[in-house]
Amino acid sequence: MALREFPSTAINRQGAQDMAKLQQEALLADADCCTSEDLVAWAASVQPEMFLNLGPECQIILYLDSLHRDDSEFLTGFAVANTRSRILQSLYVHPSRWGQGVGTTLMRKVLPTVDSIANCPSSATTFFQKFGLKQVN
Repeated sequence: MALREFPSTAINRQGAQDMAKLQQEALLADADCCTSEDLVAWAASVQPEMFLNLGPECQIILYLDSLHRDDSEFLTGFAVANTRSRILQSLYVHPSRWGQGVGTTLMRKVLPTVDSIANCPSSATTFFQKFGLKQVN
């Protein structure tokens, strides 16, 4: 496991595609979030451009796992924090790693820079409240 932190201006197209794909997978796996039609629409709205067009005030934290056979890294979770407004814009973990501490590790890393969260799925409200974040819309 490795955490990588960098400014949003450093993200490339492949990184943005990986983040969008992971967010879509997490949304579609969260049946408790909202109606299936809303979930599909929300997931379809997630595009790599969302990450490529983040402002310079945003910080990205990646949680990377590695394959032991070749040590290549793959994206397991990520967080995007707006350090100016102190809003956590997103935090997503691949569904295969839910409940294994990835989200908590990301939160501990990002928590000093945020105090609220935007666009929180209802199924994740308790998780973010545990860290003292309040939801803003």
